[in-house]
Amino acid sequence: MFLLNVGYKENILADVEELKGAVYLAARHLNVRFTRKPSPELARVMVDPQLYLAGLDRSTSAKTCGRLATHPWFCVPDVAEFDSGLTSVKEWQKSVEEAAARQWPGRAPEGELIERSCRAAIECQVGFGCTHIILPAPLVTEREDEGGTLAQWLDAGLSVVSEMEAGQPVLATVAVSDITLNEEAFGQGGFLDALVDQVSAREGLAGVYIVISQTEGAQHPFTTQDLVLRGYLHLSKAFRDGGMSSVVVNFADVFGFVCAAVGATDIASGPSQNLRRLSLAGFRDVVYGIAIPHYYSHRVIGEFSPEGDLNRLISTRLMRRVIDSTPHSQDLIDAIANKQTAGDLPQWAEGRNNLTASQKHFICRLSLEGARFRKLSRQGREDVVRDWLEEAAAGFLYIRNRLGGTDIGRSAPAQRWLDLLDQ
Repeated sequence: MFLLNVGYKENILADVEELKGAVYLAARHLNVRFTRKPSPELARVMVDPQLYLAGLDRSTSAKTCGRLATHPWFCVPDVAEFDSGLTSVKEWQKSVEEAAARQWPGRAPEGELIERSCRAAIECQVGFGCTHIILPAPLVTEREDEGGTLAQWLDAGLSVVSEMEAGQPVLATVAVSDITLNEEAFGQGGFLDALVDQVSAREGLAGVYIVISQTEGAQHPFTTQDLVLRGYLHLSKAFRDGGMSSVVVNFADVFGFVCAAVGATDIASGPSQNLRRLSLAGFRDVVYGIAIPHYYSHRVIGEFSPEGDLNRLISTRLMRRVIDSTPHSQDLIDAIANKQTAGDLPQWAEGRNNLTASQKHFICRLSLEGARFRKLSRQGREDVVRDWLEEAAAGFLYIRNRLGGTDIGRSAPAQRWLDLLDQ
């Protein structure tokens, strides 16, 4: 039910036993990761080709474009295959980056290259031992297209799968830019329904893999605009109602569980902000601010700094309102019970990039929730989600009132999410 977006560091896969699934992102890994290393032994392993990033501007996102160019489905000219007998990985990566500097297309492959791109992406996933095949597809950026380009890629991908006689369930990538979302897009027979029709009309698909790209830059996932959240809900429900057995939602972060109330079967997110939401601006070659750890409480859908915020909650006897235990946060909870603070624990102190413990706790908590959802019926999930959102909204309101109306931590707009679900 919960899938980890695997970034550069893979330690969480080994350290969080509750994790049962992973999504490897093309933008975060060189292609040799899938040809020279074994896939992890998990119930679900997927590789997202991320062809929807083909439109990145190399002048502002050189590092990411250089990494994407190592994957043959981007069809970047002059990129040689890696040969360990001729060069090292580092030297090969440098040669690929140089080729990308000269030849990065800045758009998805076209014409006869579409079939070649699909074949390369599918062969990679089969060779890596993926449990599911995610068909590559470009980002949908124009409502007027009405899924015509998507249909072309679906047909090419399904043809390759049939020819290869691949046995894994096949998922269609539905990657949509938020610039296509307006009120008319949600209407009956509107833009989103056109995408659903294009996918549903094709045989051989077991499900969909839904991604919505956001144009805003370094925003926290809790601040995602309503149109994007509505897009995730609309597509999740429409595809599930249309008979898709697998509806995978990525980059909706914790809101993915709200999508599960209407039809999503799997939710993918990651430990860091750039793995929790998808923003094209997030791939720019800029240096972001210093990250500090946060304690995540699923009960109130909030994040709290371990020292500043939690110390305020402790001093006002509100800590019990947010306690949410996992094996990776039990030491912190025990310390608080013994009149200590996070500052007494090196792994939870508010140090620069001291994120390991907090990230493992966050991912473990979502994994536990995913395991819980996996056992529920669709109606059962909706009931659980409604109760969760109502209690989270009430819980955070109570905390704010006890603190004299001042804000603390960072919270998701639970009441607003509930309103969107009702809509």
